[in-house]
Amino acid sequence: MLKSAFVRKSALAAAAVLAAALTAGASNAAVIATSATVTPAGHAGACPFTFTFTGKIVANSQGIVKYRWIRSDGAIAPVQTLIFRERGAQVVTDTWTLSPPHYVGWEAVRILSPNAMVSNKAVFKLQCLGPNGGPLKP
Repeated sequence: MLKSAFVRKSALAAAAVLAAALTAGASNAAVIATSATVTPAGHAGACPFTFTFTGKIVANSQGIVKYRWIRSDGAIAPVQTLIFRERGAQVVTDTWTLSPPHYVGWEAVRILSPNAMVSNKAVFKLQCLGPNGGPLKP
């Protein structure tokens, strides 16, 4: 039990040191690109249905990136944090389950820091169909 507590404290301390080091050295870090896609782009069938969104965030060096998903209905997801240990790209995901008779919407990735940026809108179309395959009425 004592060893387990020590390991947890050591891991937390190491994470804090890494975060502090990345923050201190990230003065020139920037997100240089972000994009979003949706799978599938359209659905006509049974509802509710879940769309899956994939975002790509590219940083020019090590650092901490804060972002959130935004969407067409005005909902704003909680702020998320990514740690880049070096220059490169990381993938982020989100899902959205809907069940109106029909809906056209989008999600995008909003970068909050170290610099502001918004990805393209990943647009999707939903058409809920009734049990006999016909469209549902609103």
